[in-house]
Amino acid sequence: MEKIPMIVFTIVMNVGIKYAIIALISANIAMKTSVMDAIMIIKKPVNK
Repeated sequence: MEKIPMIVFTIVMNVGIKYAIIALISANIAMKTSVMDAIMIIKKPVNK
């Protein structure tokens, strides 16, 4: 993991965040998830 070039990591992160936001918006519309739940979903994988 440590040897991954920064540009590749940045691209992967940007794409991942983009799709995560789309997924969260879809989930929010579908299940009326609260903003706090959405924030927790975003933070869980990042903080590991």
